[in-house]
Amino acid sequence: MPARKTGRPISQLLSTNILPQPQQAAYIQTEIAKMKTQISKLRAQLGSLEERLFEHERLLSSSRKVPLEVLGEIFANAVPSVLDEGARNTLLDLCLVCKNWREAALHYPRLWSGVVLKSKQLNIATFDGDAVMLWLNRAGGVPKTLRIQASCVDGDCHKGRDSKDCQLANPALASMLAAIPNLDTLSLECYFVDCLQHLIRSMGRLKLGYTWMTLPVRSLSLKFTEQWVVSREYCGAAYTLKVPPVASLSVSLPRHFQSIQRRSKEQPIQIISPGTFKHIRTFFISTDWSLECLLETLKQCVNVETLTLDLHNGSGFTFDGPIRDSHRRSGIHLPKLRTLHLVNHATSKSWILEILRTPVLANLDISFTTNYRRPAKVRQDQLSAAEIKAWGACLKQYSKTLRTLRIHDIEVGRSCSLSNLFTAPFPSLIRLTIDRVEKDSLFFYNLRTPPKKNGRWFPRLETLEVLEAPANFDAEGPISFVAGKTTDRVLKNGWYVDKCNPPRVRTVKSILVTYHRDPALKGGVCKEQPKQTEDAAAEFRKGGTVVTIGPRFVAPEIKVKKKSRGCCSDCSDSDCSNIPSD
Repeated sequence: MPARKTGRPISQLLSTNILPQPQQAAYIQTEIAKMKTQISKLRAQLGSLEERLFEHERLLSSSRKVPLEVLGEIFANAVPSVLDEGARNTLLDLCLVCKNWREAALHYPRLWSGVVLKSKQLNIATFDGDAVMLWLNRAGGVPKTLRIQASCVDGDCHKGRDSKDCQLANPALASMLAAIPNLDTLSLECYFVDCLQHLIRSMGRLKLGYTWMTLPVRSLSLKFTEQWVVSREYCGAAYTLKVPPVASLSVSLPRHFQSIQRRSKEQPIQIISPGTFKHIRTFFISTDWSLECLLETLKQCVNVETLTLDLHNGSGFTFDGPIRDSHRRSGIHLPKLRTLHLVNHATSKSWILEILRTPVLANLDISFTTNYRRPAKVRQDQLSAAEIKAWGACLKQYSKTLRTLRIHDIEVGRSCSLSNLFTAPFPSLIRLTIDRVEKDSLFFYNLRTPPKKNGRWFPRLETLEVLEAPANFDAEGPISFVAGKTTDRVLKNGWYVDKCNPPRVRTVKSILVTYHRDPALKGGVCKEQPKQTEDAAAEFRKGGTVVTIGPRFVAPEIKVKKKSRGCCSDCSDSDCSNIPSD
């Protein structure tokens, strides 16, 4: 190969393995230094050029085209609607990014309309009401929300005495409450009911523009976590809660073992003042006190339209059988109630629907919350056949008015089905939700039998949801049910057989099926739906129905190789050559 022709003194060395002479090595070192210097200069020029390129491209960035209103919506989704100290610092960090982001945040009042004050901020020595007012004033005329979470450790708070160390007795807090413009929602959480009394007295002493009973709030939430004095023999009288005229009221009482209960000789306890419910339209109560306390409160809810009952699985109703039976006959009439939510409800407490007389009830949500997906060694409550029958009898009285129905968080007993809840057609039902129901794979197949000839269970159903279903749930069940594939039992040759009827007109607009994924399942694989189910869903989509079937994850199959004939007992490899000799 001919040598490379160059004018450099080392050109003859470039294509050989000859060791350079000392003079040539010095020349090579000089050339290397020159090339490194030139490379450094070019890299610096390249870096400067890339920086200029980035600056010019940034001028044309699409983020500059985002309106301030859209940026505000993005910020509102990045932080909670009501901000605690950490969330407020996050919002301030967003404002420090650039001028546009700051303007976007300041021009979005909803970002500044909610504040959470915890025990640390409520410390009497360091409380700064002016800073809270300054924050809320940035919301302008937007309705404002204030959550106060006090934690008084003073032992005198629950003894009916004035306590200067009670966080709710702070005059600065009372002044701030009366001065907040357009306060819409107020939430108070404290240990003792006497802490609220301290706040009420503090507002009365200051002679402000508003007292507690004239505070202009639309929604009020009260939560007491430690103790409620309800005995006339303790502190002289039972405490009756007095609240300002609000449209929405939420009351969470301490557990029954943390309250000083009344004696049998006393009159029924009035938890809430009778005049309170004149303006209330939405009411939430969380209690496991005696049934008498609850029913005395419900009798006042004649104007309530939305009612939520959290009864803690009825743990406080053990010895209330006579009271329950007497109210079953008379009933509690709630003529305006349209929405009823039962939370943490025991499977055996269907009598609550028998006691309530609600002629216009349209929305019913029953959440048993038995927490059935617990470890196998823990005892689980199941919905028995007798309980299903009792719930079905209660639902029957609302079959003509119900528009939405949700069954949540329950395990159905062996050889039982929730289909027995429906003993009559529901002509007005438009939404049915089966949420976290375990061990009831035949629910929709059983409903394929119509209530009467050529009848339908839900003739106006528009939305069907099966949420958090177990992995073995067959999605073809609700699809075939919605398709109108009903069956009739007919006698043929001395045997009863199922006769399929032709599909009826479809009214359903949306079908949603989601599956529960066990967090303890590691390495789960996504299992596809059978072809028959996918084909049925495709047919619905062609007709305009939205069908969504979520992924389901199951444990991976473990394949074990079979032992080959004549192989050693310690090996499962079919290619093993360790064959014992005869």
